[in-house]
Amino acid sequence: MDKINRTKVEKPDCLTDNDKKWTLDWKTRIKEGKKFTWHNYKTMDCQKTISKALSQITNSHCSYCGIYKLERGRITPTIDHFKPKSIYPDLSFEWSNLFISCNECQKYKGSFFPNNKEQNFRGNFYPKNIEPLKPDDKDYFFDYWFQIDWRSNKILPNEIRTKDEQKKALITINFFCLNEDGRPEAREEELLKYTKTQDINIFSYVFFLERG
Repeated sequence: MDKINRTKVEKPDCLTDNDKKWTLDWKTRIKEGKKFTWHNYKTMDCQKTISKALSQITNSHCSYCGIYKLERGRITPTIDHFKPKSIYPDLSFEWSNLFISCNECQKYKGSFFPNNKEQNFRGNFYPKNIEPLKPDDKDYFFDYWFQIDWRSNKILPNEIRTKDEQKKALITINFFCLNEDGRPEAREEELLKYTKTQDINIFSYVFFLERG
């Protein structure tokens, strides 16, 4: 999970002008049992506008697992609500809560989010009051929180961090399923291809390749 600099792209006008109004609309739709919908603004398809802006921030990589290239017809990009809109409706159109994601990461997350009680999700235990890391947090740096086991190509909590910090790192790994469904093997394959070229931005898992 690479660090994301959200300031690379300005918040889209459609959100700046409408986020509060659309949030109220979504709260009403929840009460009526209706589905979430993106909106159009002036001549803008806001879903496409927001997706494009978020993709520019990550150079078309998934914000979470780092897979590349997110584009329709290849790996379809989705707009993910880091804190699910069903649980945190006030953040449904909050720019800082929106990330570009691959379908797999969004599927893994679903509408679950660790909160103020102990929970089990997808076979993993989540202690209360410890949230997963956000890739655009100012204090987020991959090497601070994680290390790579080069024998298995798995991402692990950094062993020199405190116990609480390691818990937070582990929650993040489990939350995005970063070591499941062949992802370590996919990272290894990308590393082998990367050794034959110099342009790191055309590959998936940049955080992994930079340290290989």
